[in-house]
This record gives sequence, C-alpha cells and structure tokens, in this order.
Amino acid sequence: MKKLIFSALIAMGMSACGDNTLKVAVIMPMEKYDLPYGMDAKNGLNLAILDIAPENAEFQYYDTEGKPEFFLKYYEEAAKNGAELVIGPLLSTEVKIDDLVKLIKKYHVPLLSPSITTEEFLKASDKFFSVSAPNSVLAANLSFFLVKEGGITQAVIVQDPSNRYSLELSDLLKKALNKYGVKVEGTIDYRGANQDVIDDLKEKYASLLRNKKSAIVMPIYAGKLNDLLLDIRKDLGYEGIIAGTDAWDVAEETNEEIPGVNIYVAAFFPTENDSTKAFTKRYMDNYKRVPTSLSALSYDAIRVLNEALKASKVYTKEEIAKRIKFVSTRGLTGELDFGGDNMLEDKSVVIIGYKGNKKVFLRRTAVSSAVVH
Repeated sequence: MKKLIFSALIAMGMSACGDNTLKVAVIMPMEKYDLPYGMDAKNGLNLAILDIAPENAEFQYYDTEGKPEFFLKYYEEAAKNGAELVIGPLLSTEVKIDDLVKLIKKYHVPLLSPSITTEEFLKASDKFFSVSAPNSVLAANLSFFLVKEGGITQAVIVQDPSNRYSLELSDLLKKALNKYGVKVEGTIDYRGANQDVIDDLKEKYASLLRNKKSAIVMPIYAGKLNDLLLDIRKDLGYEGIIAGTDAWDVAEETNEEIPGVNIYVAAFFPTENDSTKAFTKRYMDNYKRVPTSLSALSYDAIRVLNEALKASKVYTKEEIAKRIKFVSTRGLTGELDFGGDNMLEDKSVVIIGYKGNKKVFLRRTAVSSAVVH
C-alpha cells in the first residue's frame, strides 16, 4: 500500500514522507518541455516504483526541461536536501559533464542513469552509473551484425560534430568495422540539414552508393530521421544497409514505409520475450502508448537499486555507490551485471529492423566490447 501512495504523490509532483527513508532524486526532462522520451522514462520509473522499489524509498521528481543548467541546479538542491541517489540524466546533451563532476566531488551523491551510453561521461566519475550498455558495446554489436549478417565490405559514417555521444560512437564504429575488415571510407557531418548529407553522399561517395554490400551508419539524433532515410533511398537510389544506434529509438513513426534494410541497435524490444510482453501490456494499459527502451531502462534502474539494497538497512550514498557496483541480476533489457564497475561492459543488446511505420525484432546479441579496445 505504501508504494501506491508513493506513486500517487509522484504523479502530483510531490514526495512521500516517513522515517528511515531512502531519498532518491529523479532529475530528468518531463512535462514542462513536452519531451516524449522524458515521459517514457518517468512512466517506466512509476511502474517500477509500484512493483519493486525499496519499501522505504522516497522519490522527489525534478523537471530539467532538457536544460543542462537545470540538471546541475537540481543535483545540488537534491544533495543539500539529503538525497542519497540521483536517477538521471537520460541523454548526454542534458548535462555538462565537467561541471557535474565538480558537484559529485563536493556532495558525493551517486547518479544512476537509465540510458547514458557515452563512456567519456561514465569514466569521469566512478559514482556515475548507467543501466544501458556503453557505446563500445553498441558499436561492437552493430558492427558484428553488419558484417556477419549483412556481409558489408564498405561503409561511411554520418556523425553529429556537436554531440559527444555521436562523435564517440563514430570513433568506436570505425575501430570495430576496421577490425572486421570493413573499409570505412570517411565521415559526413550532420548539422541538422538532411540535404547536406544527401549532397555529400552524392558528391564524395558515389562508388559506395553503387555497392549493395555497403552501409551508411548514422549514430545521430536526427529530428527528421524518416525523411533522411527516405531521401537516401529514393533520391540516391541506395540499396545497401542504413544502420543506426539507440538514438533512433526515439524517432517518431511515419505512415510511409521506408524501403531497404534499415537496422539499429538498442536496449529493448516490446515483444522479445514473455517478460517484455507482460511489461508492454501493463505499460500500454496505463499509458496508452508502446514503451520504448527508455521506459524499460528506467524500470531496470529501480531494479538495480532494489537489488543493491536487498541485504542492507543502511541507506547512505556511500553504501549505495558501493553496492551498485556488485549488482548482478536480470532485467527487461538483459543482464545487469556491473562486475565491480560502474558500466555494463558485457551487456547484451537488441538489433531492430526499422521501416519507419514499424519495427521488427531481429535478435539479441552479446559481442564483447573488447573489439574496440
């Protein structure tokens, strides 16, 4: 019953009260900025709080509106108010890592991100944990699939030069593809204009466009991803593989089917197994929308917290940080085995087929990140 009270209070933007409580600050974008991915994460957290959160947990939500300065402000506010753990951020663009590290060193409150994959961030502090597979795992598994299943011999990478996530993945993908014998012809900078990518492909990579055993790999958050994929297929007549990373998971579906083989690597697929199907049904019953990877990762964040504190009655930030490193359990998004670290370097991922108007589960895969190190 107490967990139900927590959920009701959270829905009203309040926190529960009580003695001997574990204070958790949830700091992420939600209602104010109308960011669907933030609501997907919050919805997943709310279901987990009902199901599996520690009995004495108190959750206080802070809406960052996606602004890095708000994340820093709320982290410090939560720390001063006695928070023992922060859940968040969701994306690398939501935080200035250098400034955040200074605050972590000052207040020592650990962070558990449902979805940060950028290793530059995770390596900046051993108190910064993530439930998601890091970029090296994403790059290794996507590259392996492209070579072993797609048979590609040639590739070009489209990257966002203003995004650390995209740049880090671009570098890791080059390393992985090269190790598998794929010739990476170069990179194209995506700055928000789809036509610039089309022009660069046409002018600089004409031979690759004619090669059906090639891939255009795009680790980017593209506002008009479906339009870009359609332009590559229709305007350029490209018949090779177009591939992406988990950034594609937040793309809005289109009514028009995108031809060709389009795939991306992510953390979760709604109908993969009985557990994900049950979660998806419950999520849709409550929120009238299909859960995304962010929904499932956020649910798993609470699972990690619960596992970390199962054998402990000491709710301190030091104890939480210590125990998360040795969590080993299974979640909706695969094995959650930190192995004494703050990253899930051996976590499995899913490969998803993408047609714009539908997504198809292809397989779960677990290729070691060692291929890029």
